[in-house]
Amino acid sequence: MSKKLLAVLVCVLYTLCFFSTAYAKDQQVVEPVSTYSDSYVVVNAYTGDVLFSKNANTIHAPASCTKILTALLVLEACEDPDSGITLDKTVTISENAVWSIDRSSSHIALQEGEVVTVLDLLYGLLLASANDCAVALAETVSGSVEDFCQLMNSRAKELGSTNSNFANPHGLDDVTQQSTAADLAKIMQCCLQNETFVAILSTNYYAVGPTNKSSEAHTFSNIYRMIPGGWYQHSDVICGKSGYTPQATNSLVTYAYLQEQQMGLIVVTMKCESEKNACADTANLLEYTEQNYHTEQLNLPGELDLSVKAGNFTAVVASSESNCILANNGKTTVQKYSSNNVILPNTVTAKSLTYKTQLQDGLKDIQVSNNVGEICFYTGDILVAKRTLVAASPILAATSGSIQQGVFDILSKSLWFVMKVLIGLIIVLSIVVLAIRRYNLNRRKRRRRRRRETGG
Repeated sequence: MSKKLLAVLVCVLYTLCFFSTAYAKDQQVVEPVSTYSDSYVVVNAYTGDVLFSKNANTIHAPASCTKILTALLVLEACEDPDSGITLDKTVTISENAVWSIDRSSSHIALQEGEVVTVLDLLYGLLLASANDCAVALAETVSGSVEDFCQLMNSRAKELGSTNSNFANPHGLDDVTQQSTAADLAKIMQCCLQNETFVAILSTNYYAVGPTNKSSEAHTFSNIYRMIPGGWYQHSDVICGKSGYTPQATNSLVTYAYLQEQQMGLIVVTMKCESEKNACADTANLLEYTEQNYHTEQLNLPGELDLSVKAGNFTAVVASSESNCILANNGKTTVQKYSSNNVILPNTVTAKSLTYKTQLQDGLKDIQVSNNVGEICFYTGDILVAKRTLVAASPILAATSGSIQQGVFDILSKSLWFVMKVLIGLIIVLSIVVLAIRRYNLNRRKRRRRRRRETGG
């Protein structure tokens, strides 16, 4: 093959690559840090923006990290005036709570008929990772473990944890008990809006009782090792939950706050052979974020003119605040965090971000302040943040003329896309035809030359 023909084919391949990448899917920054853990994700604790990750959607057994969802549902029930459940409500421990769990697993030695409060059980659940407390809380909220698991799965999906399934409230091994680093981060983000949750999880020690069944208190310490006073303490860590079974190995869900950068972070690591290495991974991920990321205000657009099949309307980026709850050994302080904040790599500025809108399907009868979709911010083709779009005006009812115009716009866009594809194909085919003709012409010339040289 001649050099000229090779060059032509390279041009063809380049053209094809251009058309294949022109419609590439959104990307996220992935795996800048090597870890012992099979999966990890680092997330803005107050907005849910993913900073970077490795195998964040790979399914693993969550072990006792399951208990953050169990605690969330209990605390939400306590806030519901119709539930009849409060933190100081007394609970009588059932036979099932004591004997349905593996007695060699984590528990605080509750006895059948023992009377304790919901708050006591939450401390046992989150600090001692007590499986007897998990069953007792599930029965208190839903009447049975089975009904509580239905509630767990429904709430997980509401939070966007679509790759998870929970078959029990404690995380002991079950073939159908599964989650991902990304899903656990979404659950943890919701948990961190509850001051009681953060207060409990940041506490070093707690005692339940004495009770009607025990003359001595059930005393226990926090088995999550990265809080101040823990074996692997880290100065930026507020609280966290660990999980371990022989099958699941070690997982950690960690909440940290980098004071200088004003960053609240959720770090989830999953499937690590040792607790020490899981803690080391978490510390390294925090250090990398501290050195390579900064906080800025998003450069938000004003009113956006948008249209759907039902008509035209305007929308704005919703501005909201979330709780930034800091704690040390159960003592909490609450600040506010604006959704306009964004955590970016040091090489990126907020002004350099581009954006595009993603509207919900089937929008009609839009009223002011209705949620209509999202605005997505990018650096290049890397997604760095999503924020909610709300309607700033009601939809203008479509007349026959506006419907025709909408159809015309859709057809115009479709035709332009088809035209671009056809032009590209014509260019490619033209180059191929010219290359073949040139190759055949050169071959005929070589044949004639050989005939002359041989006298044929």
